[in-house]
Amino acid sequence: MDLETKNELNQIKSLLTLLLPKVFTIRDLMIRTGKSRQAIIQYLERNYEPEVDYYKKNGKIYVKIEVAAEIIQRSL
Repeated sequence: MDLETKNELNQIKSLLTLLLPKVFTIRDLMIRTGKSRQAIIQYLERNYEPEVDYYKKNGKIYVKIEVAAEIIQRSL
């Protein structure tokens, strides 16, 4: 890969970092997947590790971006 391509990829990565949140809420996933809150929570509990891949804070469940991307991709 040449230097110009690497620079372009770094620019794209920087833009995506600005546009995407570092964590997603269950509500964000509901909107993007069309799944219910209960379905998403059950899927998280069965397939991911609490406090590593998702966590609860002030009554809301937050999901890491990598996990959210996998869930969204699976729903397509």
